[in-house]
Amino acid sequence: MKFFLLLLTFLFSLYGFSQENGQIKVLSLEKEPIKDDNVNYIDVVYANQKASYIKIFFKKITQFNGFNEDHKYYDLNFEGDRFVLHQDYPWLNLSDIQKIQAKYLNANLNANIKYLNKVSLYRDSAVYYFSDNIDFYGKIPPWCFPAKYLGDINNLQQKIATQVSSLGANALIDSVCVFELIISVDGELKSIKLIGGTESDVSNIIKAALLKENRYFDNSKKVKWCAAIRFNTSRPIETKLKVFVKVNKDKSVQILLPKTMRNFTGS
Repeated sequence: MKFFLLLLTFLFSLYGFSQENGQIKVLSLEKEPIKDDNVNYIDVVYANQKASYIKIFFKKITQFNGFNEDHKYYDLNFEGDRFVLHQDYPWLNLSDIQKIQAKYLNANLNANIKYLNKVSLYRDSAVYYFSDNIDFYGKIPPWCFPAKYLGDINNLQQKIATQVSSLGANALIDSVCVFELIISVDGELKSIKLIGGTESDVSNIIKAALLKENRYFDNSKKVKWCAAIRFNTSRPIETKLKVFVKVNKDKSVQILLPKTMRNFTGS
């Protein structure tokens, strides 16, 4: 009897179905290539038939500003997150959504279930979440509105472009940097570090330019940054902020900031 129950459990695990909160979950025992020992599991969320964002959960939990940091959030619509994700986790390849849906959606499921909403990747298995909603997680409010720059971003881009141009042509070939800033509740730029790209003369110029965008640098009273705002309380909160900076071949500079935030730290 015990062997029979174990066999049933094993067979269900190979291709198991369950339903919860309007979603159908499919469990597969296909092993996933998680190559970072500190990664616990990975959530890939889909919207409108494409990957929308990724959360990578860790075994080791750190703290920032009183909040546990057990994961990092990557908005796949933000170039800064895509760049850092590819840099730090080059082994993470997303399966084709059409192939996933063709493999797991069949006549045994509700005919209205048409869309992949999320995939949870574990070392020894994967769980696929399907529903009749093409953007199932889009109805969930964001955790916070991310910190933002209050100055003239076009003017800042031009300042950086002018300084970088003095380095010569070799420094102007698609240089990309991603910086992590910490913005206080008062709009103070507390710290900055390079998290994407390689330290160089270009990155140093960009870093110095960003550091000058602080009311405490020139003793002005004008706030240059706005803190992140918690969605549920509308109160400012100290968080991290990623800033994507690209020096194009035509010597122009592009600065992009994230538009979404799905944790309380900005990680």
